[in-house]
Amino acid sequence: MKLSTQQFDFLTEIVNIGIGRSANVLNKIVKNRVQLKVPSILLLKVDDLKQLVGHDDSVELSVISMGFTGDLLGSVALVFSSANAIKMVDLLTENNYEKLEMDQLRTSTLNEVGNIVLNSLIGTLGNLLKTRFRYSIPQFKECLAKDLLANTGSLPEYFIYAETQFKIKDNNIEGSFMLFFEVGSFDTFIEKLEKFSVQ
Repeated sequence: MKLSTQQFDFLTEIVNIGIGRSANVLNKIVKNRVQLKVPSILLLKVDDLKQLVGHDDSVELSVISMGFTGDLLGSVALVFSSANAIKMVDLLTENNYEKLEMDQLRTSTLNEVGNIVLNSLIGTLGNLLKTRFRYSIPQFKECLAKDLLANTGSLPEYFIYAETQFKIKDNNIEGSFMLFFEVGSFDTFIEKLEKFSVQ
């Protein structure tokens, strides 16, 4: 399955609009200015997921995921290495911790960031593609790289991967945005993207 150049360009535009909106919301509620960029977007098979998150299955990840239903079925996730998640929360809250473990503050902060980013992206997708979604409440989990799919709630064939960079106080925090479609929904998504691209 491949997207046409025009479809891919419009997908990139949709993601960038959503990222821009989430950055605006974040900057209204956090102490330090946040800049968000999406350097690359890929359409991949789930078999490629392991290569993205690292060859070492023991890599620890922080995952904020949210399921959606409606015209399209699937889930969306914001994924960081646990070390990057800790660093981002410390920068956002101006707190420093010696222990590399998530406390209540870290969990709530990551949930809030994930909620803003994921809702902005899915909301933008729905508005531009004229698609209605019903969302679940974002859930934060820590897991090993090998268990990532089990913690997103989806077993799709294809997914959209967007490298995501958070810049906070001259620090670049790398993460990723992943959009998973259940079987059958991906074809519907392509059809909607095609209609959007010819508008």
